[in-house]
Amino acid sequence: MEPSGFSSVPILCFVTDRSPLGERRLLGRIRQALESGVDWIQLREKQTPTNELLRFAERVLQLPRNNDQKIILNDRLDLALTCGFDGVHLGGTSFPAGIVRKNVPAGFIVGVSVHHVDEALIAEREGVDYVLFGPVFPTPSKMKYGPAQGVQKLQALVLKLSIPVLAIGGISLANYQQCLEAGAAGIAAISLFQNSRSIKEVILKMRSRKSPGRLHRSS
Repeated sequence: MEPSGFSSVPILCFVTDRSPLGERRLLGRIRQALESGVDWIQLREKQTPTNELLRFAERVLQLPRNNDQKIILNDRLDLALTCGFDGVHLGGTSFPAGIVRKNVPAGFIVGVSVHHVDEALIAEREGVDYVLFGPVFPTPSKMKYGPAQGVQKLQALVLKLSIPVLAIGGISLANYQQCLEAGAAGIAAISLFQNSRSIKEVILKMRSRKSPGRLHRSS
């Protein structure tokens, strides 16, 4: 059985980055992504002051979307709960996932970024709904996390977990299928969506390709 908010269709998650666009253009890109059928928006605004983030979050949450489309806030559990986000995504310096899980309402999605199997296993034990693993492929935005992990490590991680694993890092139309074939429940990306000439075209191409069956955890 899939966790709440998940389906058997691969999850396409648009991770935002305001810095190259500015607020107005980013809001437009988020609107386009939702209209084009992206599954999740992960609002990633690490350097934005709280008052600005609150104002921007309210504008994002007012955008039209269907019940299956989720908007998740990076790190800021306080604002995620206050503003009515669908979930929170935690990093290495965020609240511990186990504490977060105990203090959020039912159905609230909790995800964690991981770079090693041990981190992922701990996150699973603490009750998270999914983990974000990467960088799978080389990408400038993830250089500080070390060299690319590769598809084989992604597959090895998938086989050790019973919760969904989303792949991130250097994801493109040329390689995303490798992540799905390795068992990823979906992909998360910044530039794939944010820098494309047409988000709708990108999503249509990804949806048009037959998705392989997911790998399952070994007993």
